[in-house]
Amino acid sequence: MKVLHYNVFKNVPSGVRNQLLDEAKAVAQIDDGLEWRIAVSCMCDWEVPFRTPVRPRTGPGLLADVLFYRDAYRWLRNVAPGYDKVLVRYRTANPWQARVLRCLDNLYTVHHAIEESESGAGKGIKPVIERWIERAAGPYALGSVDGIVALTPEILSYEGHRAPPGVVGSVYPNGIYLRDIEIVPDRREGNLKFLFVGSLATPWHGLDVAVKGLLSVDPGAEIHVVGPRADVCSENLSRVIFHGELTRAGLGKVAEICDAGLGTFSLDKKGMTQACTLKVREYLAIGLPVVSGAIDSGFPDEFSYYVTVSDVFGWDSVVEKVQQWRTVARNEVRHASSSYIDKQLIMKRLLEELSSLN
Repeated sequence: MKVLHYNVFKNVPSGVRNQLLDEAKAVAQIDDGLEWRIAVSCMCDWEVPFRTPVRPRTGPGLLADVLFYRDAYRWLRNVAPGYDKVLVRYRTANPWQARVLRCLDNLYTVHHAIEESESGAGKGIKPVIERWIERAAGPYALGSVDGIVALTPEILSYEGHRAPPGVVGSVYPNGIYLRDIEIVPDRREGNLKFLFVGSLATPWHGLDVAVKGLLSVDPGAEIHVVGPRADVCSENLSRVIFHGELTRAGLGKVAEICDAGLGTFSLDKKGMTQACTLKVREYLAIGLPVVSGAIDSGFPDEFSYYVTVSDVFGWDSVVEKVQQWRTVARNEVRHASSSYIDKQLIMKRLLEELSSLN
């Protein structure tokens, strides 16, 4: 089976770069007659073997964007007939994408968000315009798909209502290439310490929610933040330690002293209740259990090392659970998580589903 996984970006976010690099490593280990090609068209300077020949055009900003998207989706239209399955990462509010997707066979769109909510989450007139475009272009773009591939069951349900009746669907959760990640040494002691990784400028991360909730129960706790610095609305910043952007080795050093990783706490700003973030998988891979404000659809209810803050399970219960986790070894957390976060196993499951769809 020949599969093309196509992605178009102006600038490829660091998390997406890690996803695609891990996907390339994982698929190289799968030997069952599969030819899986990753292809990326982008306007940034990310030079990887799977980047397409499409390059940015010169000219005024909007014109350059138009020409880039035209070229990127023209490239897709030209190469798609050579593949048995064509997976295209869906871009919100993109008319150029919608036009080309209607012309493709064996098409499966890949979705990482509830697009109308995501496009309208910002401030100003631009998000309003994007939401209008998506409301019109989305159902049109999905009008001829053969299947939907979604990050979570919640997203799959949303896309299923926009696609024609009877379109098949698969869930493709985030995963990581475990061979590249080592369990961090255990230097937990003293006050509870939490690790938060992510951009503070991204509103749905909700660090302010976590800081307020944790310190209301445990004023001595520390929150270690790794990522770009931004303003955080909180009265308890004396207990927040900012480390800035770090390498994987630098992140590991901070993680050594931490008891748990912090997930996402304001996902409702994206109109979602289910998460499946890459950073949660990275926490678990290095041996840190996770506290989050959203259900993670990649884990079963009985999974022991991911807890969700709720009206039933409040911050006092969270602190008690994290104290209990201190008795659990790092390698136990990694071992218990591996079947849910291993990119290679997740890809194998997706391929089995795609192979059955003829």
